[in-house]
Order: sequence, then structure tokens, then C-alpha cells
Amino acid sequence: MMETDTYLTKPLPAELLAYDYVASKWPWAPDAAGGGGLSYRKRSMMKYVCSQNFPIQKAQDCFISDAVEKLHFLSPTMEESKAFFGEFAFVGTMCGTHQWWTGIRSHSLDTIADALTLSLV
Repeated sequence: MMETDTYLTKPLPAELLAYDYVASKWPWAPDAAGGGGLSYRKRSMMKYVCSQNFPIQKAQDCFISDAVEKLHFLSPTMEESKAFFGEFAFVGTMCGTHQWWTGIRSHSLDTIADALTLSLV
């Protein structure tokens, strides 16, 4: 899942497929499964979540994050997630970032340039 304010910085690693849900972690809730703006969602997990008839009272990313936790689906820890996606950040180990524009002032131009160079080789 990629919202329009996401940016992929390098190809996704195969290790991503070991999880049911991988998302940009929220800095304010590091133990939560994370946001949906940039996320990998295993189809079988999503079908199961949707079949459970949970009441939808929140934004889609809060809804799916809560469901992943309640149903004990596999999601990376905050430390493990640094190899995949980030929220408001440009970190060399990440494959992509969500809402990159909100944290851009906390990074040097060289860091941003290095992170935004996607090579498919």
C-alpha cells in the first residue's frame, strides 16, 4: 500500500515477506504495528481481518494496526522495521518513507540526496 506521500528509496528485500504486516512505525507509538501510508500487507491476513467484522471507528491505518495487534499477526519491532519503512525519516537502511516532507528539515541535503537516489541495479 502506497499513499501519494510515500517514496521508495531502494528495492524491497525478500525478508519483508516473512511478516504479515510491515508499516512505517509511528514515533509516538513505537510498539504499535504502524501506519498504513506505506505498508506491506499479506493478502491472507487482510482477508482474515476483513472477515472478522471489527467495527470501523478509526482511520484505515489505525484500524489495521489495531487488528494486527489484537489478532497477533507478525509485524516487525521498531528496530527491525528500520530495514523497511520509516515515518518522517530518511534513513539509509530503509527502503521507503511515508510523509517524508514533514521531517525533511531535520536532515542534511546530502542525507536526503543519498536516500532519494533509487537504483534498480
